[in-house]
Amino acid sequence: MNRLHKGMYEEASAAKDRLFGLSCDQDRDEALVEDAGWYNADGERLGWGSLTALDLRRIAAELADGEVFIVLSVFDSYWGLGYGQGQLPNGCQPYGQNMASPGRDYVASKCEFVVTRHHVYRVDHEAWAVSEHQPLAAAFVGGLICETLTGAQARQLIVDPARARGSAVPFAHADDVWCLDEMGEESDVLLLEETVEAI
Repeated sequence: MNRLHKGMYEEASAAKDRLFGLSCDQDRDEALVEDAGWYNADGERLGWGSLTALDLRRIAAELADGEVFIVLSVFDSYWGLGYGQGQLPNGCQPYGQNMASPGRDYVASKCEFVVTRHHVYRVDHEAWAVSEHQPLAAAFVGGLICETLTGAQARQLIVDPARARGSAVPFAHADDVWCLDEMGEESDVLLLEETVEAI
């Protein structure tokens, strides 16, 4: 059963109801993304707020097989949907997008991070890959190892959440990955699988 449903963080009033320890409109020090929109694979908004590397790590550790947690920037989840730009009744936007449920195609085209069980993917919509099943690389992003997907790969993962099921994930996760240290210099090669297991 998919636990990620529309408006779930807006409805959660008690701390025990807040999956992954998140609360709507949360503010975090050292946020990777500030005031981000959080969505499920159907393009329905779960809630919004800042997210840290620790938040993304916890989400990946606690997601169930087949669940997909999608993160959009504040621009794409708020201003990009026309907020304050002549909203129409019932939350509909001038170009057919609904803020609470902009849809799978919209979130797939705008996502910054896609999180599945035991995996955090950073999405580079400008990149291209040699193989549609091979992540581009993995890098430290705010102290968290993220595999990088192209926009097309992210869309594929979002459109077919079955791809996010544990060992059935078709993406060939690279063993050797690179990272940048705090000064932006390439550092030692890491083993992604060992790092993910340690998380």
